[in-house]
Amino acid sequence: MPRAEPPADKPAKPRAGETPTPEPRSWDERLIDGLAVRRREVGGVLLFLLAVITLLALAVWQARLMLDRDARAQSEPLARRLLEAAQREAAPSPPPKAAGSDAWNRDLRQVAAAKLLPEKPPEPVGLEFTGAVLDGAGSMAFLRDRQGTAHMKSVGGEVDGWQVLEIKETSVTVKKGERQETLPLKPPS
Repeated sequence: MPRAEPPADKPAKPRAGETPTPEPRSWDERLIDGLAVRRREVGGVLLFLLAVITLLALAVWQARLMLDRDARAQSEPLARRLLEAAQREAAPSPPPKAAGSDAWNRDLRQVAAAKLLPEKPPEPVGLEFTGAVLDGAGSMAFLRDRQGTAHMKSVGGEVDGWQVLEIKETSVTVKKGERQETLPLKPPS
């Protein structure tokens, strides 16, 4: 016997084992339902991005603070920094009375100058290396002193207090006290 169809205005009841067919919905209902699902999925990602942006903003803020502090330190007058350095290094003695107050400032300036000025360059050797005869242990160096006198010395020999330590083809090493210098070969004039 043929099966009777239900009337069009009443939805058919699902039979056992069948899944019910959903009612047709409008496009806007489907869109709203999809957005609700997506909001739950995307919520964690948005919180993560917000945290990253906040951390970056804090890092930029800290960097600007450090740069501002460095800029302020560099803009201080040099004389003021020198005076402060000298005051820290000077012996803690009370300043003299008003009559000699200039002496106190002079002392501070001397301490500051001594700390910041480079050391006096060492005095020149006063010798010129003009040539060498290389023969193993019997090598000889030709040296000229300040007066223009020529000297021929082997390793261990002395000229004007400088002892010859090593003789090479293009240089000679000499020593006076703790100071050691390497003199290059002077080209012929």
